[in-house]
Amino acid sequence: MICCSHSGHVKTLDEFLAYGPRMSLKDTGWLDKPSAPMLVINGRNDTQVPIDDLYLLLNAGDPKEAWAIRAAATWAARRSSAISGFSRP
Repeated sequence: MICCSHSGHVKTLDEFLAYGPRMSLKDTGWLDKPSAPMLVINGRNDTQVPIDDLYLLLNAGDPKEAWAIRAAATWAARRSSAISGFSRP
């Protein structure tokens, strides 16, 4: 049994994967709703939160500012000053 806090319990991997789209902020329309100012930080080589998620969030809804850290697998693992910042007005 796989526990998923939003769906209760699912019994198979297929059920879990089928539930995924219902948890998508994009598919449920949350990304296009008004939001407070946001700073989004992501490592370009992040294996847990892909850099494409940063771009998706940056290009949806209200303006945001983002930092992509070139050398980091995760932004918290940053050991370099190689940071590029960009924003969408």
